[in-house]
Amino acid sequence: MSRASRIPYHQNVYDLLGIEPGESPEAARMIAEHEAAHGPLPASVREWYLVPNAVLLGPRPPQWLDQWELNEGKHWWEYSNQDPPTPLADVLEEFAQLPTKPNFPYVWVLTENQSVVRWLLEINGSDDPPVWVDNDQPDDVSAWNRVGESFSEFLSDWIGGFYDWQCQPKHLWLRPGRAQRPHANRLWLRAAPEPFQPPVIDFLTDHFGEPERTSRAGEVTIYTYRPPGGTIRVTADEPALTGGLSAWWVHAKTPERLAEFATMLLPWGTLRETLRADTDPARDVLKRVRGGEVS
Repeated sequence: MSRASRIPYHQNVYDLLGIEPGESPEAARMIAEHEAAHGPLPASVREWYLVPNAVLLGPRPPQWLDQWELNEGKHWWEYSNQDPPTPLADVLEEFAQLPTKPNFPYVWVLTENQSVVRWLLEINGSDDPPVWVDNDQPDDVSAWNRVGESFSEFLSDWIGGFYDWQCQPKHLWLRPGRAQRPHANRLWLRAAPEPFQPPVIDFLTDHFGEPERTSRAGEVTIYTYRPPGGTIRVTADEPALTGGLSAWWVHAKTPERLAEFATMLLPWGTLRETLRADTDPARDVLKRVRGGEVS
C-alpha cells in the first residue's frame, strides 16, 4: 500500500503554515534507531515526525501540566485546543510494542486537553494509516469512531480547523505576530493527493506568466504563481513519473478572486471532486462555483 510519488503527504499543512518539511536531526536519529530495530514506520507518519517542531520529542512529562510549557512552539500543539500530541519517544515506543499486542494494532498520537479522549492510528499496513478516536472508551474498540481515512487527511483537517478557529486558546491569540497569519482571511482551497496532469502547468503559465520553480529532492517541483490578488501553488512529481501526484494550494484576497481561480481549476483532473475548503467563506465560494453542490 505504498505509492511511487514523492509528493509530501502533508503538503497542504506545509502550505498553510508557510513551512518547509525539513528534518529535525534529533528526530531523524530517534526514528533511524527505531527503524533499525523494529522496521519502518508508515511513510506519512515518518514524514510528520521528522518535521522540526512538529511535536515534543519526549518522553512524555510525568506531570500533566508540564505539557503546557514544554509543548509551546510545537506545530501540532499550537494548532489545537491545547490538546497534547504524544511525544515522539512515546510514539516510537508504542510502535515497538505492537508485536506484543497482535489484537490491538493501534498507536496513541494525541490526547484531548482534559485527557477525556484519545486519537489513535490504526496500523494496518498502509503508508498513510487511518485515525480513530476512542470516545473515552480505551478498552472497547467497538465504541470508537473512525475520524480520518488517513493520517494525512486527519492532520490537514485538524490543523486547518484550528488555524481558522474563531475562539483561539489564550496561548495562541496573545502571542506576538499571531495576527499576521498569511491566510487569516480564511479564503483558501486545497487538494492532495491529486493525479498530476502536466498540461495544467502550461495552462497556468499562459494565464499568469512563468511561475517560481523550487526543486525538491525526489524529482518534485513546486510551481508558485502569484497573480494579482492571490497565490496558486502546485507541488508535483516530475511529468515522466507514472502515477505522478500533485498537491494544490490556492489563496485569494477576496471571495471574488477565489471564485475566479476555482472556476479555472475545477475542469482539470479530479479537482472538481477533490478541491476542498476548510472555512465557511471558502466553502461559500466553492459551493457557488460548483453550482450549488456541497463542498
